[in-house]
Amino acid sequence: MEYKFYSLVFNNNFISAKIFKIVNEIQKNRNSLKYTDIDDVGWMINNNHLGILSDKIKSGQVLSLNINRNRDYLKVICGVRDQDLFIWLFDRFPEFFSIDDVILQCLNDNLIEPIKTLFHKGYLYNLKPPQFLNQVYKTITPVKSEIIGLLLECGYFDTEYLYKLNFNHIPSSLDLIIQSLHKPLDKIWVKRIWELVLQSGHPSIFTNDIQQILQGYSVKLEYCILKNRNIRDLQLFLFLWNNNESITIDNKKEWLFTLLKSSGDEKVLMLKTIIENDQTFIINDKDIENTFQIALDRFSQPMLEYLFEWKPNYMLNDFSISIKNFNPEPDALPRLDFEFLCKLMDKGFDAIPFLIKFDFIGRHDDNLFLYRNLLLKLFKKYRNRFQFTEIEHNVPQIVYLPNSWDLGDIVDIAFQNCCTETIEFLIQNGYNFRFCQLHFMTRGQIILDKKTSKEFIECLETIDFCYEEFWYSQLTAIIGSPNSYDKSLLKYVAEKIVIKPNFSTEWITLKCIQNGCLSRLKYLYSLGIIKPKMNRNLIRYLANSNISVVHFLNKKFPTIASIFNNQDFIDQLIRFENYPLFRYLLQNNHLEIESPELYQSSLDECTNLSIIEYFKKKFPSQLIK
Repeated sequence: MEYKFYSLVFNNNFISAKIFKIVNEIQKNRNSLKYTDIDDVGWMINNNHLGILSDKIKSGQVLSLNINRNRDYLKVICGVRDQDLFIWLFDRFPEFFSIDDVILQCLNDNLIEPIKTLFHKGYLYNLKPPQFLNQVYKTITPVKSEIIGLLLECGYFDTEYLYKLNFNHIPSSLDLIIQSLHKPLDKIWVKRIWELVLQSGHPSIFTNDIQQILQGYSVKLEYCILKNRNIRDLQLFLFLWNNNESITIDNKKEWLFTLLKSSGDEKVLMLKTIIENDQTFIINDKDIENTFQIALDRFSQPMLEYLFEWKPNYMLNDFSISIKNFNPEPDALPRLDFEFLCKLMDKGFDAIPFLIKFDFIGRHDDNLFLYRNLLLKLFKKYRNRFQFTEIEHNVPQIVYLPNSWDLGDIVDIAFQNCCTETIEFLIQNGYNFRFCQLHFMTRGQIILDKKTSKEFIECLETIDFCYEEFWYSQLTAIIGSPNSYDKSLLKYVAEKIVIKPNFSTEWITLKCIQNGCLSRLKYLYSLGIIKPKMNRNLIRYLANSNISVVHFLNKKFPTIASIFNNQDFIDQLIRFENYPLFRYLLQNNHLEIESPELYQSSLDECTNLSIIEYFKKKFPSQLIK
């Protein structure tokens, strides 16, 4: 019975591979132990054997804890879902699990369950303020309001220490803290609440409740405190703008421009509200230019749209904005759209050199395809700004007239984007592709991807781009692609190759076997392209292929059956640990293995238990491994 279950598990290629991978990882640093030898909680935590730990606890085994094995043991334990395991460890090893340490870890990782468990077990009552609050403590992420509520409910924090909890507060968590304070507030606590509000960074932190509490007190926040805060709440900004007694008009202007430079489209509402409602705020031409420059540096479409609405007669080329020094924030770029760029162009900002400046050739950003398409669309729309010329030896050139830039990169980008419309547009305008020099490739090295189409390949044919090696490289790319493919494109490229005299079929056949895609293999076979050549390369590729491909080729080419009993083929099967194919060939009587000695070196390195077990069972008297 045991052998039956053993066979069911280890004859499954996926399960056995997983088991051996885990065993191999455990044994790397001599961490392999028998179940009865495992008694160190630290070791079990370090190797993530929480199931074994739980089992040993339930069976009452004696356990120890060596924290030197894992410095993150507290993080792991606080993060376990099994709260019974957590509380057992807390009770069993109090010298390693102090309440302060646990709560600090939970605050860092925003974990509520361990705190709930300690709360319901009564551990959080009548405690002294935590030692870690002797210094200001700040978390990276906003702490859940439920955590703060529990800690306040059980009196874990004295009000004197509340201000030291410099969480990145959200409205609900800050409301909880304010509600716990004694009213009326003294000046010290008013200042502390302002500190918590300012450091929050939440766009809705200044709730009506908080505003009502603070409204009865004078606001005297020094400008040096305000200028370094990225305030995102419009109501908070307006309250401070109108009520803070410690900032001057000049401070306000500098503060507003500082806020505009920080991220967040809510800054547009701040600017608009002040301009439209504060008659004391005077903005001159230099300030307007500065505002436009900030908007362009951030490439904030909402801010630029408002500025164009506010100052409709202003042209961007009237300002001293230099494209050479222009460097917008990366997070602003994905928001670009074609209509907005056209508006910038019409307003005097040259977006074409700006897009070229990003040096698209060779880059692989997530938004690269978007930027390239924007550039190509602008190129076609503003055709009158380009001049097509020729330099020495009939080499074509595209010159951007406003600044005499050579925009040969446009051609490279059109090819990389497989943009048929742009290539056709260039042809219509007399661009001579016969002599063009592509910066990123040579002819025959275009790598097909999901943007490639049959229409684009046909377009390349019209400019005599498709040399013989081009077709082979395209077919190789289609066959080898792990992604879905355009069947019409495969048909078109394959038919072009078939008519070539003396075309080589061997590498195409091997590529299909390697890729393992039966549908592509069948289609190319129907065109007469698939013709296996009996040699060592075919043996190696077949041994590493899948059952469906091998079955199809064996059916269509009977001579392939002679390979299966080839010693080299069987050796390769073992080396590749291709047990599914190994078993299939055995079951269909295609393999005849006479002696394990012929494959001893491969078996010595083999980690697939199913293959090893086959040899042990077939040759029980011979040493296999």
